[in-house]
Amino acid sequence: MALTDADSGGSGILLKDLLDNPTSIGMKAIKSGFKAGGAWLGADEYDSHVSGYAYILITRPSCKITTGDIGDYIGVSACSDANFVIGNLNYANAVDGAPNIYIPLLTNLAKSFPAFDNSLLVAETAFETYSGFRMPYGQTNKDGRISGQLSITYNETADLLVSSLHNVWLNYIDACKLGYIQREIADMAILDYAASVYFLVTKPDGRTLSYWSKFTGVFPTSVPWSSVASFTKGDFSMPDVSINYTFAYREEMTIPILQDIQQLGTNSTDFSADSFQISKASYSRVEIGQK
Repeated sequence: MALTDADSGGSGILLKDLLDNPTSIGMKAIKSGFKAGGAWLGADEYDSHVSGYAYILITRPSCKITTGDIGDYIGVSACSDANFVIGNLNYANAVDGAPNIYIPLLTNLAKSFPAFDNSLLVAETAFETYSGFRMPYGQTNKDGRISGQLSITYNETADLLVSSLHNVWLNYIDACKLGYIQREIADMAILDYAASVYFLVTKPDGRTLSYWSKFTGVFPTSVPWSSVASFTKGDFSMPDVSINYTFAYREEMTIPILQDIQQLGTNSTDFSADSFQISKASYSRVEIGQK
């Protein structure tokens, strides 16, 4: 049955008119699904999203950093704690006999980290007709995932360890490019100075994961000395530092990311499916830490 202004008293078509004049089974289902106030039945069964806690895990690269002439060139000798910087830029430096995978300093001092949208590239001029009609179609979401930039803000320490660590890291990349450092794995086409960054967001309980992402092939592209070395008379505050990085690939909300983190935490070399506790059936209930 067609709807007219007369059906609603001449004031236009109202939602009630539409639902009272269903023309299909689907419309009847919509009508039965609504309750007073316009809300969908069952909507009150869902809790609103509340931001919880965020964690950043940055793996150590495999930089072959030593002291001596090379250490002087890349700035190791000028660091307040040279051994600390060298140790945090090479995961092979064992602690208690086990590889040290992450950089705790950066995890503990990270202050903010941007999440990225998953965007689809759309072709808007395909199949255009003489009269101007055209039909858009989806292409790929890889453009926003491959070779991008990200920035992480940290609370700097009194000894400028965050800036110093990234300064050595960046100078090491320059030394590799110029051939001052001969890397054992150069023939394997591996960037030994690249790391991985994991971004985890939990619910307010601080344990249940609600979002996670991974950035592969990450390394710093700038060190903001201007943030900590600029002088203003009478200002004795310690400013934050924002480090810019580049990454090779970005991904989010997939089970392999969680399996990857778990694998790194076990220091195991077994990558078979049976070695992982996290599965597709349990990812929505993943928890971290202990009560």
